Amino acid sequence: MASIGPKCLAVIICESVVEDLRTRNKSILNAYNVISAPRFPTTHDRMTVFVSLTEGRGPADTRFVLLRDSQSGQEQILEVRGKVRFPNPVAVVDLVVDLRNVPVPGPGPYAMQVWVGDELVGERRVIARQMPTREVKP
Repeated sequence: MASIGPKCLAVIICESVVEDLRTRNKSILNAYNVISAPRFPTTHDRMTVFVSLTEGRGPADTRFVLLRDSQSGQEQILEVRGKVRFPNPVAVVDLVVDLRNVPVPGPGPYAMQVWVGDELVGERRVIARQMPTREVKP
């Protein structure tokens, strides 16, 4: 019988998440799938990851892993560890991870993976691309 683990409802990469303290509702600001930079390597000032999980049981360890796809395979760029607690299996638990100064070594595809325990529960792709240079006329 397969193990019953949490289900990922959403993985969103954005600039920030604002939470209403009264209702606990979240507003996702400036969601994106592309990081544009004039040159590489670069540092992305701010990346916020919003994750919504359900069907979990009790406390669990979490990992957020940013990977870069390259010709030689996947290269891990960063990893953030934390904990989540599911009050009951039907509860929806939202996680917000604020990342600052994220290294982006080169253009191409990246993946933000979400792990709960030893299980990969979700992933969001983002593409890094070089902005076209503009010719400056004298």
